[in-house]
Parts: sequence; structure tokens; C-alpha cells
Amino acid sequence: MNVSEIASIIREKVETFDNPIKRENIGEVISVTDGIALVYGLEKAKFGEKVFFASGVKGIVLDLDHNTAGIVVLGNDRDVKEGDVVKCSGDVVQVPVGHELLGRVVNALGHPMDDGGEIRAKNRMDIESKAPGIIDRKSVHEPLQTGIKIIDLLIPIGRGQRELIIGDRQIGKTTIALDTIINQKKINDEVNENQKVYCVYVAIGQKISTVAKVVNKLKESGALEYTTVVVASASDCAPMQFLAPYAGCTIGEFFRDNGMHCLIIYDDLSKHAVAYRQMSLLLRRPPGRGGYPGDIFYGSLTALPIVETQAGDVSAYVPTNVISITDGQIFLESGLFYKGFRPAVNIGLSVSRVGSAAQLKSVKKVAGSIKLSLAQYRELEDFAKFGSDLDASVQLSLNKGKYLVELLKQKQHLPMSIEEQAVLMYIFSNLYNQLSKIQISYINKFEHDLINYFHTVHPRVLKKLSNDMSDDIKSDIFNIVVFMASSIINKFPITSEGFENMQAELEKLKEEKPSVIQAISDARDQGDLSENAEYHAARERLGFIEGRIMEIEIMFGATVTLSMLSDNNGEVEYVYKVVGEYEADVSKQLISTSSPLGSALIGKKVGEYATYASMSLPGISSVEDVLEDARSGKLFILVDDENRENEGDLIVLAEKIKPEHMAFMVRLGLNFMEKKNIGENHTAFTTSIDARYGITTGVSAEDRTKTIHAAINKYSTQDDIITPGHVFLVIAHKGGVAQRAGHTEASVEMAKLVGFDHSAVICELVNDDGSMMRLPQLLKFAEQHKIKLTTIDKLISCVKILN
Repeated sequence: MNVSEIASIIREKVETFDNPIKRENIGEVISVTDGIALVYGLEKAKFGEKVFFASGVKGIVLDLDHNTAGIVVLGNDRDVKEGDVVKCSGDVVQVPVGHELLGRVVNALGHPMDDGGEIRAKNRMDIESKAPGIIDRKSVHEPLQTGIKIIDLLIPIGRGQRELIIGDRQIGKTTIALDTIINQKKINDEVNENQKVYCVYVAIGQKISTVAKVVNKLKESGALEYTTVVVASASDCAPMQFLAPYAGCTIGEFFRDNGMHCLIIYDDLSKHAVAYRQMSLLLRRPPGRGGYPGDIFYGSLTALPIVETQAGDVSAYVPTNVISITDGQIFLESGLFYKGFRPAVNIGLSVSRVGSAAQLKSVKKVAGSIKLSLAQYRELEDFAKFGSDLDASVQLSLNKGKYLVELLKQKQHLPMSIEEQAVLMYIFSNLYNQLSKIQISYINKFEHDLINYFHTVHPRVLKKLSNDMSDDIKSDIFNIVVFMASSIINKFPITSEGFENMQAELEKLKEEKPSVIQAISDARDQGDLSENAEYHAARERLGFIEGRIMEIEIMFGATVTLSMLSDNNGEVEYVYKVVGEYEADVSKQLISTSSPLGSALIGKKVGEYATYASMSLPGISSVEDVLEDARSGKLFILVDDENRENEGDLIVLAEKIKPEHMAFMVRLGLNFMEKKNIGENHTAFTTSIDARYGITTGVSAEDRTKTIHAAINKYSTQDDIITPGHVFLVIAHKGGVAQRAGHTEASVEMAKLVGFDHSAVICELVNDDGSMMRLPQLLKFAEQHKIKLTTIDKLISCVKILN
């Protein structure tokens, strides 16, 4: 090959040479100190850009000078050495987002810190993203329920609001945030996907052990399944603590941007400010107000940032800066906390600037005067310390304030629904005279019993309250509370004022009783009682009077000593006297063993003492307790009064019957029923049946259970049933238990109250000799088999209120 050929080849190679030059923006580490790397070069670096060190550690550019860049190291700075090459990525820091992060614990970069394995998120988002503009936003209009009475009622929070929780250390700031997350459990279980509230809890600068307790509590409450926990602990470097709220906010923004709701907790920004201050000093920035973050809130995320104060000082840099960028604050006061008022919210210093627009009408109507009453009480409380002679109106305000304070107290991790809160505040505002009868130390126990009563007997009223507090609902609540006053309020020790009111009521009832008894006697002399309305009205009134007298006497805390006990004639002669604060004369009475007090004394020996109050309806459960058992498919016993047979039937709701229930009833030896029964208290027997399909002889417990299920199945036809058979059908009176106080009607009424098919399976309880069990034997039977027992009279009273 000659020279010209070689030259030609070289020329061709040069002309066709194509090796593009790849330009990289790189620099060299000059120094590394406390998580801050000073890098020479990086001429094209941008503020906030993500960079990579030679070891693979990431960093963020937070300071730019002529020839150097200040980079915060997101990891262990020991892996970064002087002379290492640093490359720009051209991107900002991103974190994984989406439903895949729910139930997980991650660090500030979105890497898992729990034992749940790798997070395979489908989406990632920049931690620095543009917030929605004004046009894209909407004013706060939906409530976010915290489950904390004093907040939901007096400092309401709306979805999209930023409400600061501020106060000294260890007085309940984190507890309020956690309870708010836990309260979303009940709400999320009842709504569709777009209405759920997902939660992000950002732990900044806390001990790992503290974070572990928080995670365990969320897990125990079932709240972790809709929560992501972002952790930058005290052992993490300042840059990671700085980045944590940005990462948490980005995770929350995913739900917001996809039409869902999210609540984010920053716990706490005081430690975040310390981390940012440290970074500012190392980056040689002035650590003034500009060193504290004011831009971690985006869009309409509901945010509950937490800030710790020193000795209650809210005028420091961090508190004032965060107060200025939030929509209100919940101020916790250590003085209230140590007095036992928890949550220790200072109403005077707390405010919600936009939340009231989202508050439910039912709550707004009953809570309107509560804040004023509490503020007046706090003012009068200080005033009362300087003098003992107070005006009657001042004393009334003080007394009402004390009861209000007790009602607003709440144990941690026990959130209360907004409907329950509305009931409590309505009672305080409109039925204070009833409430004031209870000694103040028993208010919390009363609250517990009241809420249980509403859930068990009147769940429909609570459900209506989620919309509005109409006049009809107010009337329902009023009637319910007045009715239950004797069964719940009167269980608790009364105040001296309440005692005087009770005493006056007792005297009136005792004066009225003889005239009612006379009216009953006159009606009996007239003959047929079945259509005598005056007789039935008088019987009903006498039952109320006797029961109310007994309940009031129970309130007086009597002690009973027996002088005679006779099972032969069904009467107990006893002597009682009131002991304690209120002395009374010794008196004698005769009562029937079938009465509540008489049944309480069964089995007591002559001369034996017992506390009257503790014997209040012993062995006889409340209607609400029996309804709870009925709803869960348990057996229960209903007893009619002494003017009927005073006997008891064993009952289970037909929709809930199982072969074991039927076997238990069959072993009791139920006799065949008379087809023609025309007595005064007759049973409306119709016929006997068996299921046509799926049974053998029809005699076994399993076969009878199948027959019952076939009979109540709404899809069954006449072809599915044959007659005669081994299950006997009776029909309840169309007027229900209010018109005929029989077991058939009562059992059907129980099924109605719990919302099941209007049918039940009943079995008459008899002794071994074939005689009917009366109340003494029924009580022993119920105790032996752990079955709850109540009376038809109690059920009738409950039904009348519902109707």
C-alpha cells in the first residue's frame, strides 16, 4: 500500500468519524463537615438539584457560590471523602407515592424502615412541586372529625385546613394528632374510596423507641392500614430531618391530586427548625427567620403541624412564624394539664379561622353557646377565689361550668363520633336540670352509659344527627333522656340539690298512689276489663309510680335488713332505713317476691344486711343489654308481670337460631300447645309446620332449625312448607306489645328493635314437676346458664318512647 492510499484511508476515516462528546456537570469535593459537602465546580448546578457522590450517596444543592456549591449529604457523610467526584443529575429529589406506601414506615427518601419488604410503587413525585393556583382551590367546606370533643365542638377543623397544635412538651400534642388519625377508622369504614381520609405521620427528630410506640398504637387501632409513617429520627443527620416533611407532604399530595383526602401530621416543626438552623449555619447563611421553613404546606392538604413551646411562650421565632402561615392553632396549656383537664386545650388562646364553615349543622346548633359558657366559667373561677358570697346567677354559671368541664374531658385514644358529641352537648344545653342531679365525679360514667344506651336502643337517632339537628330529633332526644333519667341518671349518687328535688317528687308520687289504686279497684268492680281503657291507664300509671318510688329510694342509698322471708304466700316483710348523709325514719312495708326489690331479697337470710342500691334490679338486665345479646344471636328470657302469669319464656331471634339453640330448648321439655285456647291471656296458636325440603323426620334440632329458616325466608312459597309438623306457629297481636303484654308480642318487638326479621323462637320455661317457673326460679335459671333476663314492662316503656 503506497502513501497516497494510506492518506486516502485516513482522510475517509476522519470524515466519517462520529463519536459524540458527552458533557457532564461534575465537581470535586473540597471538604465534608457535619453532613455538608463543599464542592468545587458544578458550574451548571441548580438550587435544589439532586447530585451523586462517587460512593453512590445522594445530596441536594442548597447553596451556590461563584466557584463552589454547598451540598447537604442525604446519608452517612463518612462515605464522602475529599477529592471524590460529584455529578449533577439534572433532577430534583423524588419519593415514591401511592397506595403502596399505606401501612408502611419509610425514611425521608421513601425507603422502607419496617419489615414489609421492598416498596414497589408505581409512581414517583418531585418533593419540590408547584402548589395549585387560586382558581384550582376551593374554600374549606367539609369537616375533618378529630373525635376529640373540645376540638370538634369548639375549634372545628375542615378538610384542607392547616391547624397548628402548640404547647409545652409532654402535655398531649402527639396524642391529639394520633387520636385524629385513629378516629378516621370509623369514618373510612363507612364511606367510598374517594371520601376516605388517608393519613401521613411525619416524625421529625424523635427517638426511635417513641416512633415505635406510635406505630404500634396505630397498628393496634387498625389505623396503620390507611397511614404512612415517615421517620427522620434523632439519630438521623440534619439533612434527613430537613427533608422529612417535604417527603411526607409529597406522599399526601398524591392523594389530593387524585381526588382523595389526606391528613398529614408534622411532629414536630420545632425539631425541623433546629435541623434547618444547623444546616444554615454550616452553609454560612444567617440563621434568622429566613432559616425556618414557611413553605412545607401545599395545596389543600389537611395539615396538623406540631410546635413545642418553652414555658408556654408563643412569641418565639418558630411559634410566631408557623402561626402566621396556618389557619388557626390549638393551644395546650400545662396548667390545665396538671389540673387534670385533658386534653388541656386553652379555649381562650385557641382559634380555628376557617373550620366553622365546615362544621355540621347539628353540632353548630348545640355548640353555639358552649364556648361562651366555658370562657365565662374560666373567668368566674378566678373571681370566685377572692370571695365566698356569690350571686345566685354567678353560682349557677360556676356550677354549669364545672359540669361542662367534666363533659369535655376525654381519655386518650378513645375518640368520640360527632353524633355522640351532639347528644352530649344538647343534654348539657337543654337538660342541665336533669344532669345536675348527678354528683360531678360520676359524670364520665354517666356519659359512657348514655352513649351505650343510644347505640343499643336508639341508633337511628344517632344516624339522623349526622345531617342536622331538626326539631323532631331534638324532641326525640328530649323524650329519650327524660325516659332514661330514672334508669341511667338515677344510678349515680345525687347532689344535695338533686336530693331535694327527688324528695319532693317522692312525696307527690306517694300522695297520688292511693287514688290510682282506688281507680283500679273501681274498674274491677265494673266487670270485664279487656275493653276498659281507664283500668289499663290506671294500671300503667301505678306501674310507673311503684317503679319510680323504688328508684328514688334506691337513690337515697337505703340499707335493708329482713325480718321475715316467706316463699309460701309470695310476700316479703322487711324493715329498711336510710343510712349515710340523709337519715330517715325506720318503716315497714310488704312487697311481692315478683317485684324487683322482692326478687333481689330472694335467698337472703333473716337479719342479713345488704346495700339497697347494689340490689337494684339484680339479675334483671336492662332492655339495651338484652337487645345487644339478641342482636348477636344469644338466648334471652322475657318475664311478664304478676297480673298475667308472671312466667318467663326462653327466646332467640328466628333469624339467628342455630341447632344448638333448638337442642337446648328441646331438652327443656316444651309441651304441645292447645289448638283451641280462648282464655283471657290466650296464645294465638295457628298450626304446626315442617320444611318440605332438606329435613328427615322433622323432629331433630337441626331439622326444626331448617324449618324455621324456611318459614322466615322471604323467597319461600307455600310449596316449601308442609303441615302438620314439629314447629308451632303463633301470631303476635297486631297492636304489638303495647296493646298485649305477652311473650309473643314482646319477642317480635325485640326483633324489630334490632332490625331483624319480625319473628322469634320462644319456649316456655317449666320446673321439673311441670309447673311454670316463676321469677325466683327464672332468676336462678338465668344465672345458672348465663342468660340475660329482662321484663316485658321494661320493654313496653322503651317501645313507647320509640313510638
